[in-house]
Order: sequence, then C-alpha cells, then structure tokens
Amino acid sequence: MRQRFTLAMPSTRRFLVSLRIGLLDRLLDERDRWALWLPVMFGLGIAVYFALRFEPPLWLGLGGVAVTAAFGLAVRRRQWDSSGLAIAGLVALAMLAAGFTTAQWRTASVAAPVLAKRIGPTAITGRVS
Repeated sequence: MRQRFTLAMPSTRRFLVSLRIGLLDRLLDERDRWALWLPVMFGLGIAVYFALRFEPPLWLGLGGVAVTAAFGLAVRRRQWDSSGLAIAGLVALAMLAAGFTTAQWRTASVAAPVLAKRIGPTAITGRVS
C-alpha cells in the first residue's frame, strides 16, 4: 500500500509558517535597504519583457504600472499597512512594470516596417553617401 505525502502534515505546516514569519522579520530588519532593490526590479521587468516569446500589447505594461499605483493608493489611503511592507512590495511591482514598459516602448519606437506579404526576388538599388 502506498502512502501519500501532503503538505497538510502539522510539522510541515508549522515549518512553513515559521519560515514565512522568519522571512518577514528579515525583510523588516532590512527596511533601510529596500530602495537598493528598485533598480534590480526595473532590470527584472526588462528581462521579463525580453524573455517573452511573443510581442505583448502596448497597454499591458502601462496597465501594470496603473494597477500597482491604484493598489498603492488604496493601501495608503486606508492605512492597511502599518509596517510599510505592502507599500514596498507594490513599489517593487510598479518598478518591475516600469522596466517592462520601458523595454516595450523602446522596442516599439525602433521597430522597422515589416512586409505584409512575400514579394519574391526583386532588384534593389541604392547609394551610400
């Protein structure tokens, strides 16, 4: 008879809770260094854009920035976050979305025209000056 292992075991659950609490404590201890992660998140947003196998719509990046800004304003206005951890997380996500949007904008601004259909062999003339 096979035994099933699940995460519902009390010892595993206790471990995961203590791990989460420990990570949150470490994050709060490093509060004065949170700003150093903003360029990292911006670069990560650029990396996410270039890792995609398809060209996303232009509104996606700006939508991500707008949504995180709206959530940030809601959290700030309602004062749901006493430690500042939620605001810091939302700022990090906004920087990720800003990096994504920057890469997307730059790609769109330097895009060359693409032929809509195949034209076959053709002669091209030109002059380099």
